[in-house]
Amino acid sequence: MISVRGVSKSYNDGLTWAVKDVSFDVTAGEVLALVGESGCGKTSTLKMINRLVELTSGAIAVGDRDIMSIPPVVLRRSIGYVIQEIGLFPHLTVEENIGVVPELLGWSVNRTKERVDELLNLVGLDAREYRKRRPEELSGGQQQRVGLARALAGGPKTMLMDEPFGALDPITRAGVVEEFRKIQHDLSLTVIFVTHDMAEALILADRIAVMKDGSIMAIDTPSELLSNPGDPYAEELLSMPQRQAKIITEIAKSGGEPL
Repeated sequence: MISVRGVSKSYNDGLTWAVKDVSFDVTAGEVLALVGESGCGKTSTLKMINRLVELTSGAIAVGDRDIMSIPPVVLRRSIGYVIQEIGLFPHLTVEENIGVVPELLGWSVNRTKERVDELLNLVGLDAREYRKRRPEELSGGQQQRVGLARALAGGPKTMLMDEPFGALDPITRAGVVEEFRKIQHDLSLTVIFVTHDMAEALILADRIAVMKDGSIMAIDTPSELLSNPGDPYAEELLSMPQRQAKIITEIAKSGGEPL
């Protein structure tokens, strides 16, 4: 479904390399997480897939078509895109926000309304209650759900997600993540998502690519990476969720007092 081959991205006439010779494949219905510290190249890699950032060298194919053969606007309308900031249009209602892509695709008014109601119910929001609300009337979790619905509006089989749940509080985040897992499974979506949270990657991803300094240091299933990271940096990142769990346990044992 998605093929990335020897992709690199440079700035300043080749003096700065954000991504260096990255290659991977994502099969239909698979979820791949790009994980690493800020500045490791994961977001640049993601954005090159829908041409929000143009690659310097290499090749990317989506659904057996080279992305450079597809006009950027057409490409982006065929791929769902979700970001941490959500990016809902504040002057539009929920219904109008979700209907942006169907309208651009030339759907009829009735078809668009039916799709909006279907998606709101899919992401756990009652369409009758929420379709006429504006973003400012929604909680952070509700806005994220609307953002997810908007990304699904055109019926894409591929989704790109950049820190999609990072701005949510832990309780809300857990609920939205669980909702997304169900939607991804039910719709057999092919997903690449960026996160700095290894625990989130372990929960959601079929495979994880650990990135550092613009390169992939390790890529494999969560279970294989946990048993054999194959790289010291990957091993360090993978140990972080266990460290966090240990700290939380120790705090709980101490009655909430600082350790």
